[in-house]
Amino acid sequence: MGVKCEQFRALAHPECRSLLPLTCVPPGRALAHQEGSIADFAPSTPPMVPALLVHCINEVEKRGLTERGIYRICAVDKDVKRLKERFLRGCGSPSLSSEDVHVICGCIKDFLRSLKEPLVSSALWADFMNAASLAEPSDVTAQMVHAVSQLPQPNRDTLAFLVLHLQKVSESPGCEMGVDNLARMFAPSVVGYGLTTAAQMYTATEKIFTVMQVLFNLPGDYWSQWACPSDVSSPLNTNRPRGFFFSPADTG
Repeated sequence: MGVKCEQFRALAHPECRSLLPLTCVPPGRALAHQEGSIADFAPSTPPMVPALLVHCINEVEKRGLTERGIYRICAVDKDVKRLKERFLRGCGSPSLSSEDVHVICGCIKDFLRSLKEPLVSSALWADFMNAASLAEPSDVTAQMVHAVSQLPQPNRDTLAFLVLHLQKVSESPGCEMGVDNLARMFAPSVVGYGLTTAAQMYTATEKIFTVMQVLFNLPGDYWSQWACPSDVSSPLNTNRPRGFFFSPADTG
């Protein structure tokens, strides 16, 4: 008797499946040498979050929430590129237990920066900017929630998963990384500059920072509806038994 991974067809003894280093997340269509959108790297079934982000973020939450300056400390660039390529070129996910946590954080940041467009899509960028510019806080929240709901599902699911993670980082005293620090760090790659000209970028920088702050301040329950569905079989549900995606192997 054995078990077999439904996604990657890997085989294991039933008693050994809990020793596997990572659960499986369905791969996207893009390859390491391609410059794709978030949809190109995300699985085709919800929650549509790329495997690289799922595994790297889970590992950061396992080992990095006591690291002072997490995401602010830079890792060696060649190590970051190496890890990213291992994810995007391989048929599966590399073990992260021996990787420096700052390299893993660098991999997350580099992946987001390398997308064709930020998680806030170009078509909706102005809607996010307008929402953040409203005077009444209740109007800001309502319009921002509406803008998020209009995002393509891979963008929305990934944004939700990322924000929940960064909220956890900001709430970890040992990290000393508050919302403002994280918002400034991630706003350019998550919100982006839309179609602004070089002359407009200085003003836009403060606006995208405000957008990121508002996104961070939306409650976790709001983001969880997309990032942490109640389905126990979801690869993003960290409360599921390890090896849940393994089914009895076909011995015929």
